[in-house]
Amino acid sequence: MNTAKSVRDLMGPADPAANIAGDTALAEAVLERILRDEAAAQNPRHPRPRARIRLRLAVAGVAVGAVVAGAVLVWPGGTHGLRGDAARADLPPDDR
Repeated sequence: MNTAKSVRDLMGPADPAANIAGDTALAEAVLERILRDEAAAQNPRHPRPRARIRLRLAVAGVAVGAVVAGAVLVWPGGTHGLRGDAARADLPPDDR
C-alpha cells in the first residue's frame, strides 16, 4: 500500500468535498473567471466611474478658483491692495 492511498483512506471521512463529483473543465473555467475578475478589480489604471467624476470636479474647482483669483488681481480699482496708492497706503509720506 502506498502512502497517498493510506492518507486518503485515513483522511477520507474528514474531506468535505469527497462526495462531490463535478466537471473539472467547468471548475477550471469558473476559477479562471474568478481570478480574472479579481485582477481587473485590482487594476489601478481603470478607476471607478465615481472616482473619475470626483477627479473632474476637483480639476474644475481648481480651474474656477484660478480664474476668480486672476480676475480679482487684475480687476481695475479693486481693493486687493496690490496696485497704486492702495499698496503704499501704510508707508510714511516721504517714502512714497
